[in-house]
Amino acid sequence: MFVLLRNTKEKNDMKTETTFTNDKNTLEFTIGFHNETKQTGWFEYSDIKTGGNNIYEEGGLWFDGLKLEDYDGVYELRVEILNKLKEMGFDVTEHLVTIYYNDVYVSFNKDEPSEIYVNCPYVNKPIDEAREYAEIMINNGDWEAYCIPELGDNVIFHED
Repeated sequence: MFVLLRNTKEKNDMKTETTFTNDKNTLEFTIGFHNETKQTGWFEYSDIKTGGNNIYEEGGLWFDGLKLEDYDGVYELRVEILNKLKEMGFDVTEHLVTIYYNDVYVSFNKDEPSEIYVNCPYVNKPIDEAREYAEIMINNGDWEAYCIPELGDNVIFHED
């Protein structure tokens, strides 16, 4: 059983969002599931101009419970797909991490946790790019400090 949804709407368990514009087209992505168990699914990027007839990327998704276990069709899942899966309640921590920056106290003593404050700015990045991206932002002077809890940084979240 396949269900398809387009144009930034939600229907049952299908999600579609307009994400970005490449050189010539505005692209949208769709995430769908093969049945109600949500153990297998799919994704695709297509252009809006042709009503989705031009597909730029597509692939399969495999889950173990709520954890994204595997995917195919592309070398690396785009951040938009991972962010949407995370928003939908799926565990994507093996593929995507959150980098908190600036409003953090970073401890270099492994017995003392780092601290992240409420409303701390953050970005989500693929796990294999996260530290390198954060170091570039530090070296460029864009960030003062950063913390990535999913990569083992011991943290405490503060209300004030």
